[in-house]
Amino acid sequence: MPAAEPPRPLPPPPSPSSGGPAPPSPLQASDPHLHHRMGLLLRQMQDVRVLLGHLVMELRDLSGHLKLDTRKGTAKQV
Repeated sequence: MPAAEPPRPLPPPPSPSSGGPAPPSPLQASDPHLHHRMGLLLRQMQDVRVLLGHLVMELRDLSGHLKLDTRKGTAKQV
């Protein structure tokens, strides 16, 4: 029985210059609807970022109040 041949390596993927014009990248394609939707998404993400910042500030404030309340409570019990 002959020894099995080792598998041959796969050929390299074709480079964009070897097979005609390359498709335009998403950044180069001009799609007004996509551009509009991306702008809306960016604005919404910025709004969420602002809201999260306010939420973090409120949580820090509440955390500070809770720490003060627990310190006062332990001082009264002693």
